[in-house]
Amino acid sequence: MKIIAFDRTPDSPMIMPPRVELVADSSVTLTGKPMFLPDFTDNWEASVYLAVRVSRLGKSVSEKFAMRYFDAYTAAVRLRPAGVELTPGMAGLIDYTTALGTWIPATETGGSALDIECGGITTRIEHPGEMAAESVRAISEYATLKIGDVIMVCHSTATIPVTIGTDLSARISGHEVLEARIK
Repeated sequence: MKIIAFDRTPDSPMIMPPRVELVADSSVTLTGKPMFLPDFTDNWEASVYLAVRVSRLGKSVSEKFAMRYFDAYTAAVRLRPAGVELTPGMAGLIDYTTALGTWIPATETGGSALDIECGGITTRIEHPGEMAAESVRAISEYATLKIGDVIMVCHSTATIPVTIGTDLSARISGHEVLEARIK
C-alpha cells in the first residue's frame, strides 16, 4: 500500500509535476491507537487532509475515467514539527504521526461539497470528486495505482497546535470519522 500526500490546499490548482510526499506505513497509527510526538522538538502541529481510497489498478489514468479509481473518502491527520526545517520527505517517515479515519463510501456524499471539521477548524472542499480525480490522474502518470493505496488529496490551510494529551476528532459533513489521542 502506498500513501501519497499532496502539498496543496482546496483552493490551489494542480501543478505538474505534483508536489507530493510519500508517507511510510510505519507513520500510520492503527485505529484506536494513539499518535506519538517524538522528542526531537516540543512544538508540533496537525494538518487535516481529505483522503481517498484507491479501488482499482491503474497507470496513466485519463481524466475522463479518474473518478472510477476511488471508492471512499475519509479525513486524515498528520503531525509535523512546527518551526523545524526537515529535509524533503522526512515528515512522512516519522513513526505514528499519521491517523486515517473511517472510510465513507463516495456514493454516500452525493458528489456535493464536503466540510471537514477538526480541532476547531472547518475546511470546505467544494468539488471533492474533481479534486480526487485530478490527484488520481496526476499520480498515475508517475506510478501505478493499486487497490488500497491512499491519496491525501489536499490539506487545510490552517494548522492545529498539538501537545501531549491533545484529543483530536474529525468529522466529514456530519459523519464522525476520526478520534485520536496525542501521547
